[in-house]
Amino acid sequence: MAEIENNPQWEQGSEFHLLDQSLNSTHFAAPWDQNGLFYGSGRDAMKALLIFGMNTMGWKRLLVPAYFCQTVVKALLETGITVQCYRSWYPGEREENKHTCEVLNGDVVLAVNHFGLKREITLGFDISKAAAVIEDHTHDPFSSAAMKSGADFCIASLRKTLPVPDGGVLWSPRNKALPVPPLLTAEHRLAAGEKLEAMRLKGLFLKGEITDKSGYRTLFLSGEKNMSGGKISAISEWSAENLGSFPVLEWREMRKQNYQTLFDALSSLSYVTVLPSASEPGSVPFSCILLFDRAERREFVRQKLIQKNIFPAILWSLEKPAIEGIPMEYIDAGKRMLSLHCDMRYSPTTMKYIAKCIKESGDDFKDQQAA
Repeated sequence: MAEIENNPQWEQGSEFHLLDQSLNSTHFAAPWDQNGLFYGSGRDAMKALLIFGMNTMGWKRLLVPAYFCQTVVKALLETGITVQCYRSWYPGEREENKHTCEVLNGDVVLAVNHFGLKREITLGFDISKAAAVIEDHTHDPFSSAAMKSGADFCIASLRKTLPVPDGGVLWSPRNKALPVPPLLTAEHRLAAGEKLEAMRLKGLFLKGEITDKSGYRTLFLSGEKNMSGGKISAISEWSAENLGSFPVLEWREMRKQNYQTLFDALSSLSYVTVLPSASEPGSVPFSCILLFDRAERREFVRQKLIQKNIFPAILWSLEKPAIEGIPMEYIDAGKRMLSLHCDMRYSPTTMKYIAKCIKESGDDFKDQQAA
């Protein structure tokens, strides 16, 4: 841990840098096999599918989980489809709780494997009238749930779990018709190029070969902005060429081990609930999800971690939703949660250091309150 604490250029979390792919890769078939369509992002894949469904299958309304990324929801509204939320699982809720939702003719239901924690995706309400069911496997695209899916359509944003500057995939487990394959737009190629250069520079920073963060941070922000605001696009050439070379099985095993290290180190804390993963061997958590007892403690810990160059994520803030009807308990959960990266960039030693920092700052909050 001293090597981490004494290294001014060490950091944990945030965007991927370019990774060494020299690890021997075990062949692993993707759930989309040869039938996937690759887009510039998961949002592009979903938007293309919705437009296709409205034009050819009469889709009228999209039902999305109430606990879901509102930036994505805002992007989906751009297609012109009506979007309404339904009560679904959220952090801290007991798994056995069942929800109801009235599904009408012409409705499309989006189901999500939140944080890769589920062994299978279940909805708990009648979907017999649904025009289609779409599953989002972004948080674990290579899970058994994705491999065994019986949904009409599946999507995944690949850049959330793989070190690529862009990429999303759309496929149909039931071999249904898909949209016409997209073209790579000039705008998207430029945006992906910005992010790829940012990844390269971040790698140099972490190696100590450059000392300035501002260059790659600016490129990350510019690339993301330009990627999210353009037309629907295909995936960039670099990402398309490299997807098949990644050691997916090995990286997923590393993520699983890192998650377990954090879970074991933090699950005894009285003020934090560490969300457990599914017992299914084919499931690997996307990250380590912490649910704090109070929003104020969560924010205190988050700021302390950032000061130590540990950059957790918030998945998701629901205080300014894109649609109405988000239950208050879901908004509260978003205020109390933190997502700790535990992917292949890190080792169990790193996870133990992060756990130590969380314990110290969480206890310090109690001391601050007492004072």
